[in-house]
Amino acid sequence: MERSGGGGFGRAFAREKILAAPERACLHQWGRRDYGEVLALQEALRERRRADQIVDCWLAGEHPLVITQGVRGRGDDLVAGALVPGEIPVFSIDRGGMTTLHNPGQLVIYPILRTLPGLLAQARLALALLESVRDWLDLHTGIRSEIERGRPGLYIGGRKLAAIGISIHGCVSMHGIAINLCNDLSPWRRIVPCGEPQTRPITLSELAGHRYEPQEFIPLIPDWLRTSWGYDQVEAGLPVPAVYPSSVLP
Repeated sequence: MERSGGGGFGRAFAREKILAAPERACLHQWGRRDYGEVLALQEALRERRRADQIVDCWLAGEHPLVITQGVRGRGDDLVAGALVPGEIPVFSIDRGGMTTLHNPGQLVIYPILRTLPGLLAQARLALALLESVRDWLDLHTGIRSEIERGRPGLYIGGRKLAAIGISIHGCVSMHGIAINLCNDLSPWRRIVPCGEPQTRPITLSELAGHRYEPQEFIPLIPDWLRTSWGYDQVEAGLPVPAVYPSSVLP
């Protein structure tokens, strides 16, 4: 799976321009859980990170089928006649961007981290997340995606491999990036993804000609956090001390 070379992209930039505390981070792998449960966990972690009760925490896993709408999401992003009311959960959330969809086989990564202050913090974090994921996927698969100016995600041949949407409140981020690995793409016909009606998604498995599962990439995340993001130490599990919603605990 892995190619030689690469690694370490963006480490100095992350430490100097983005991360307020690069000494330690936690990585929590949630497996596959409903979106609402993981959203509650993000919110709990964000409040504790804002209070400096915990270190930066990165979350990674999958969701059952769900639609999320960011601050620019619109009602007509849901294709008329394609959705039966109540068939797919729809969440309106405070991330940037418009409408997207999550389902099994898509790897979702949420950084709950304290950023350095500044008007460009959200733009810097979003770009760094895109660049680091692009290079990470290239390193391990040899497949190179592109960042297109003014378009929120990673693209190959005009088709969307990953979608991004974050928010920062009180210098702490939440939400993140979703990477299409081996997920069913047919549900995307039911939405206008990210305000781009002509753009269709693509999976890494389709590009590679063989199946890539989220479980193959999750064990690689700690090294990615150290080499690309510059953390000195990455620990497994939820940070302590903290109290979390009971529904999201392992």
